Amino acid sequence: MSAFDPKQTFAERERPAYEGMVVSHSARVERGEMRCCFWVIVLLLTVALPVGAQGVTQRVTGIYSDLHYNKEGGDLLGMELLIVPSDSSTKEPGYTVFVQIAEGGAPITAVVPLDVRGSKIEFTLPEGDPAYGKMHFVGVMTKSAIVLHSEHGAEKGDVETLTRGKSYWQ
Repeated sequence: MSAFDPKQTFAERERPAYEGMVVSHSARVERGEMRCCFWVIVLLLTVALPVGAQGVTQRVTGIYSDLHYNKEGGDLLGMELLIVPSDSSTKEPGYTVFVQIAEGGAPITAVVPLDVRGSKIEFTLPEGDPAYGKMHFVGVMTKSAIVLHSEHGAEKGDVETLTRGKSYWQ
């Protein structure tokens, strides 16, 4: 490298050492392929990560309801679930569900543990109520609803679609 020459322009002083060298065609192709691979990987990560994350993080907690007032009969009908987190000794989060079921009068209520496995949920009502005691419910959860059906009792096979939103009582 030569001594500082004030007559040289900045570009002339900062000229890369390899300037003037002949770069082979294969070296240019390799650099182009590496750039291409880099951008393909960036594109794949940008697209794949958000899609994969959607399936993993589904919000379980909330209010799901189809409770409604039937003007014709003057009855309260339907079901409502309030799902809240509960203390869990395992790494997986635990949940508790407050259940309300109405078939014409004041709803029966229960607070029971909720089993969540992916998008599937299950819970069993406690003994005591002659109509609903020990009734087991199984459902599938989506972002906007739970489709629930009972597996025991007089209501066996009935399907309830409970939409996520506000409580009937709000």
